[in-house]
Amino acid sequence: VRPVHYDLSVAVDMTNFVFGGQVAILLDITTHTSQITLHKLNLNITGATLQKADSTAVPESYSK
Repeated sequence: VRPVHYDLSVAVDMTNFVFGGQVAILLDITTHTSQITLHKLNLNITGATLQKADSTAVPESYSK
């Protein structure tokens, strides 16, 4: 699994010194895999979805 492109949006709250946002990551998956790991040091990921290139949803299991 190799990331090819990132679309990132960030909302910064300078009053409370926190931020939130969303990211879409285009992946190049060249061989069958049963797991994709996202590294998230000091981030609180609240959800994740996975879609094929044709935009159909892929059933996933998201665990923190």
